[in-house]
Amino acid sequence: MKENTNVDLDTIKILYSKYKEHLVYILILLITLVLFLFAVLPRIRDLARLNDERKIELNKFSILKNNLDLLSNLDDSILSTQLLLVSTALPSEKDFEGVLSSISSATAKSNTSLSDYEFQVGGLSHPSIEESTGFPFLTLAVSIKGTPSQISEFIGSLSKSTPLSEVTSVTQNLNSAIISINFYYKALVPFKFDDSQAISPISEKGKQVIKTLSSWEADELTQPESSIPDNLLPPNPF
Repeated sequence: MKENTNVDLDTIKILYSKYKEHLVYILILLITLVLFLFAVLPRIRDLARLNDERKIELNKFSILKNNLDLLSNLDDSILSTQLLLVSTALPSEKDFEGVLSSISSATAKSNTSLSDYEFQVGGLSHPSIEESTGFPFLTLAVSIKGTPSQISEFIGSLSKSTPLSEVTSVTQNLNSAIISINFYYKALVPFKFDDSQAISPISEKGKQVIKTLSSWEADELTQPESSIPDNLLPPNPF
């Protein structure tokens, strides 16, 4: 056993003497590899992470700059007018006054007369309509006196008035009609500003909608005023 140990030691000494110059290079390579794995490589990863964070911050800065440029170029008075216009067209809650004003205006334009009306609530409204439009609505049944052509004109005038409405049924008699109308509204959802989100300007489609609503409002102002008879005005519809 002792002889084997001596042979092994002699072998190691011979190998060391023969390759000792190469062992220095091997040791240097090992140290370099260890330094790369535990010192350089983590720094490279940190650099890549910092570069990604830099891109994110630059993107946020670009969004903030574009938002500032957009808001700086907007006219507050025009925005207020547009907001009032679309809020009148689609109120945030049931607008009984606006509904009655719309009915009154339509009767004046069509030379018809309102004989009776009734707000319908609860199970009388159809969920399928709300699901298809995405908006809740207030249903109003009105009794209108007038010829068939006047009734048709009343419906046409109502379709170009606010709040937005939809005639769902018409029961026509000789000189009168009972019409069921849905007036739409939509509650405003809570808004939380996120500075990482870009503010989109009003789309061309949105501008066209506002232009159409403005033309309805202008036409409304040129029409003679009409009021619902006092005997048809309840103190509170509900």
